[in-house]
Amino acid sequence: MQPPEALWICPKCGEKFATKNTWHSCGRFTLEALFAQCDPVVYETYKALEKLALEVAPFHVIPQKTRIVFQLRTRCAGGTPYKSYFRFRFMARKLIQHERIVKVESYAKDQHDHSVKLFTPEDVDETIGEWLRLSTEYGNQVGRLTT
Repeated sequence: MQPPEALWICPKCGEKFATKNTWHSCGRFTLEALFAQCDPVVYETYKALEKLALEVAPFHVIPQKTRIVFQLRTRCAGGTPYKSYFRFRFMARKLIQHERIVKVESYAKDQHDHSVKLFTPEDVDETIGEWLRLSTEYGNQVGRLTT
């Protein structure tokens, strides 16, 4: 098996991407700014998610203007804070049907973006951990379809 190609690093902002010259909005953003308009429990919920994510894999956590992404080789999980909840999103190679999943966007046969609403730190449970583990296959670019 060939080692993966090195990630491209944007010379302006320093962020890493799997593809050279990937379009993005350069900027430095903070978690504090992202959660400024949220109920305090939303930040607590996010911190529980981040803690679990870092137990699953060595994700690079990137705050952006409106969301947070968890990156391995590619960005494969993260979410968006809202006033009263955190919308957790994760990519998976397979389509997952579960009562907690509120939305799925499919981009290809092996690219499915799942959304889950997290209201409290207690919502960050073993099911979320399993979905984070599934996202690592996508994030490490393992199991890509070649046809």
